[in-house]
Amino acid sequence: MIRVLRVGEMPSKKFPGRGLACYVLSKNKKLKTTLFTPYQCFNDSLIPLKFKNLTLRKYLLLKNRNAQKLSNSAKKIKTFLNLFVYFFANIQILIREVFNTYDVVHIHNPAYSPLFIFAKFRGSICSYTSHGYDSFTVSNSFLLRIFLQKVDIIFCMAESQVNQFKKIFPKKKIIFASNGVDFELFNNEKKYQERKKNIICIGSLTWKKDYATIIKSFFEISKKIKNWKLIIIGIGPELRNLKNLITLYNLESKVILRGNLSRKDVATELRESRIYLINSITEGLPKSLIEAMASGCACISSDVGECKNVLKKCGIIIQHKNVMETTNALLKLINDDKISEIYSEKSKKIAKNYSWENYSNIQINAYKELLNLKK
Repeated sequence: MIRVLRVGEMPSKKFPGRGLACYVLSKNKKLKTTLFTPYQCFNDSLIPLKFKNLTLRKYLLLKNRNAQKLSNSAKKIKTFLNLFVYFFANIQILIREVFNTYDVVHIHNPAYSPLFIFAKFRGSICSYTSHGYDSFTVSNSFLLRIFLQKVDIIFCMAESQVNQFKKIFPKKKIIFASNGVDFELFNNEKKYQERKKNIICIGSLTWKKDYATIIKSFFEISKKIKNWKLIIIGIGPELRNLKNLITLYNLESKVILRGNLSRKDVATELRESRIYLINSITEGLPKSLIEAMASGCACISSDVGECKNVLKKCGIIIQHKNVMETTNALLKLINDDKISEIYSEKSKKIAKNYSWENYSNIQINAYKELLNLKK
């Protein structure tokens, strides 16, 4: 059995969709895992934590709020200071763990890459998974690129990330491994025409998701079509701004902010909705997109990360921050039931290609290959 030290987040009540990839790997029976997860996730967990092959540890969560508002030089300074604070806040716990005997040390956030210095000293395989915006963080940080030179494998959830990392690291280190879907939870019981006339959006209320453009587009639609609603699931720092925008456009009865929901309730909302919309500025492969596809929604996505490759001919691709293009895409699906039903059926078929089992197998096989080379 492969012994793995993993550092990453798990699903919590506050962020039920975050950390699923890390959790799926951690409970895999082919691995004996020690998982370091933030205090917030550990104390607020939504999921079972007791498995024979899983040991849990806690660490302090590294926060990087409002980084988008800083200049490039300020971002670099903030990154360095965050790494410094993190390192000394967790040094006793982490060094003690890394100096135990692990076959693999795997991180799910580049901020924790200093661990690789100690892992290499102990002879462990060093592995890193890039989630969405991480590729931009790494590309813009000289310090992170230095630490990540120690890595043996980089798993990317989007082809665009693969191409970006190949410009920085040796090609043989880069492996594509997309997100997965829990098909028992996310399925397509209801036919398209039996669903509510809802447009659904899922994700943290941050600048990266660009909900402002979505609300502005829905305002344009509401002038022409009266019986549709916009459902937004998630919480985040943009909540107040979005509420103000909804009030400004007098959309209080049509735009519903649901806050955070359990995974079960998210699945129910997807089954009840006709259209799924994501208008992110940066992404890898959002789980909510393939979950919406598995649920039979007609999908619209901005051209970021792996979204275009996944949707292919079963949805509409738009440019982010474009109100007119977003509005036209929504109107096309709202006014054309036939094309919406075609997209719905095609989405369900394509979503079957994405499973957590495939995701886990890709990573475990990569571990085995590198460990065999060491013998």
